[in-house]
Amino acid sequence: MSNTRLPAAALAQSGACVLAFLAAAAAAFLAPELAARSQLEAPPASTRAPAAAPREAPRFGSLRVRATGEGRATEPGGLEFAKSAWSEARRTWPSGARLVVERAPEERAIDVSPVMAGSQERAGVVAFERLEPGRYVVGLLARDAAWEPRVVLVRPDEWTEVELACTTPPANGTLLVDAALASGARSDALAVRIEDAATGVELLAQEAFAWGASPPATFELPAGRYRVVVEGAASVGYHGTLESERAAGRVEELVTVEPGRATRVEARVPGGARLKLTVHAAIGERERAAFLARFGDQGEWNLDFFTHRATLELCRPGRAPLPADFRYELGTTSAAGTHVRPALTVGTTQVSELLPAGRFTLVARLTSGRSVEREIELVEGATLEVVLAIE
Repeated sequence: MSNTRLPAAALAQSGACVLAFLAAAAAAFLAPELAARSQLEAPPASTRAPAAAPREAPRFGSLRVRATGEGRATEPGGLEFAKSAWSEARRTWPSGARLVVERAPEERAIDVSPVMAGSQERAGVVAFERLEPGRYVVGLLARDAAWEPRVVLVRPDEWTEVELACTTPPANGTLLVDAALASGARSDALAVRIEDAATGVELLAQEAFAWGASPPATFELPAGRYRVVVEGAASVGYHGTLESERAAGRVEELVTVEPGRATRVEARVPGGARLKLTVHAAIGERERAAFLARFGDQGEWNLDFFTHRATLELCRPGRAPLPADFRYELGTTSAAGTHVRPALTVGTTQVSELLPAGRFTLVARLTSGRSVEREIELVEGATLEVVLAIE
């Protein structure tokens, strides 16, 4: 049995979803929560920027994935195509065959779901007809086929054809993750995630506050190279209201799981850093037009409020962005209370939730895509003050 101690880095990650907006943004993983006028404080007055030139219609590409060889993935009804369709617990390697198609981590946006859903054309063949151009990770998760993901480029106005062979998987090993706070105390407010080391795609997870979970988190999975991520999580209610804040940061480590053996990881998760942030921007017609194009007409109040919000990401080379979470309040509805999401109203100053310590590129982006970047270093236990201006 091998033992690995994780180097400390800190993060907090949380999201909230307001039901009034789900119907308009079901395809978005972190779509803005829309609210009635009485629910929120008025957005700050803004200087209207000049109207932008008409935007070109978006162009999409298409992807067709074909499983070949012998295996569950090639049988009629044997291949499911999205993680959202998993019926098994996420801490268990799928017993059937799952097709994973996700935006490459380094090309993701924090407010867009990376998981793609397609339609089955016939046994073992799944088509995705409206994908944004870019790179995608494509692979099979199955008991009878090896996880051998490919990174493919989807070009606009073209079909990309991909074949995934059902090859013999390696023997399984066991990964034991002993997660605790920096003090050594156990906490059910820690989430454990297992990523593919090569592509960064999340394969398995044990969520924080998971029912029936007990330490150490145990995963049986094919021998190979993985990244273990352990991070603190906030507790949220049914409507996404914050019940208890995140109280720990984030640690991660690359590990090798060997066939027929147990690999044990000790994760001691420290507290995180914080960011005191101000974002300045002139909001104009381009932001309003972009919001309407993505979400449709949700009323003037929502249009004005959410176009004044800047989405916030912490970016690292070759990795998926991490959310820089801030709080906001909703008023007299079933979702009334404090919520958390990676966004901040322009012209305001606020202190973030816990964030990971380390070097990042902080990105603030408006609905129109206008953005600003700043290289920052977050220090464990400290609060970094930053002022950004989006031109």
